[in-house]
Amino acid sequence: RRLTLQLGARHYFVRGDEARLLQVLWNILKNALKFTPEGGIIRVISTNPDQHTLRVTVIDTGVGIAAERLESIFGVFEQGVEIIDQRLDLGRHRPREAARPARPDIEKFGMQPAKRS
Repeated sequence: RRLTLQLGARHYFVRGDEARLLQVLWNILKNALKFTPEGGIIRVISTNPDQHTLRVTVIDTGVGIAAERLESIFGVFEQGVEIIDQRLDLGRHRPREAARPARPDIEKFGMQPAKRS
């Protein structure tokens, strides 16, 4: 696996529960590492869309999550079934709840099964 960091953000101050925010980020990175196959790519990108926003994007070439399963990964103690229960570990609490003090937007776009050619 190849990990690429593109740290373009200039402002990294985030108001919120540092431990919980780091837990969410770490769990997302662990999943990317766990489910990206050998030879795959993981990209971590930080940007500041505006002076009050820090955006961290994690993109990988792993299997992804089916659209109909996306909501279940954000439920408290929810692991879903099939793919999610084996392939996703976002911790014991909802990622949105863990990050809420910082008013985050955990976006789900791109979280879908990879298209095979």
